[in-house]
Amino acid sequence: MRASDEILVRKALLDYDRGLEDARARLRLDHNRLVAATIDKVLMTAVRTIHLRENMEDDVRFLLTLAHATRGGADAHELAEEHLDRILRLDRLKLIVRVHDAGFQTIRDACRAAFAARLPDLAHMAAVENPHDYDDLLLQAYPDPAAVDAIIEANVKLFEVIVQALEREPSLLRVPKAIVKNIVATTNDIVHLEAKRVRRNVRDLYASRAN
Repeated sequence: MRASDEILVRKALLDYDRGLEDARARLRLDHNRLVAATIDKVLMTAVRTIHLRENMEDDVRFLLTLAHATRGGADAHELAEEHLDRILRLDRLKLIVRVHDAGFQTIRDACRAAFAARLPDLAHMAAVENPHDYDDLLLQAYPDPAAVDAIIEANVKLFEVIVQALEREPSLLRVPKAIVKNIVATTNDIVHLEAKRVRRNVRDLYASRAN
């Protein structure tokens, strides 16, 4: 596998670990001890149930395979449609989300469109030759930081669609109804805080290059 692929896999794993740590810390800030402990237990049970961390590397490598296919001429929308169940791991996700409910269709449609849009971006990044690290890869792939900001914004929009769908249909989550509102609100906060952090890091990275 190309050096860029390996860097992207490692970056995804690091982002997952940091994201989970930040989410748990945010719970403790946003809620009293009892509520935070309850939501944290639900969160970690869900993560373990769908084997999220264990499957992360395999999932990223699968996405890279699809991304490389787009560089070979495959249609990103067709790939997203054909492989969406695998990308979302519905066989595991259904254990914590009612994926067959009508309300899940909005999330499914948004994810399919997002994956179709992001596969060419991922392919573009994976095509960078011999980057030193992730920062170098990003700078080579996107000399203009506006392109990176557009990707960040698109990812935020996807999560906003998911949050809004859960607000409308809280029964989609297989968790105690009493804490769904807290879960959704905290998720929304975390998504925007993480986006703000990533934007700041990107801004600093490009500023350092300019200097």
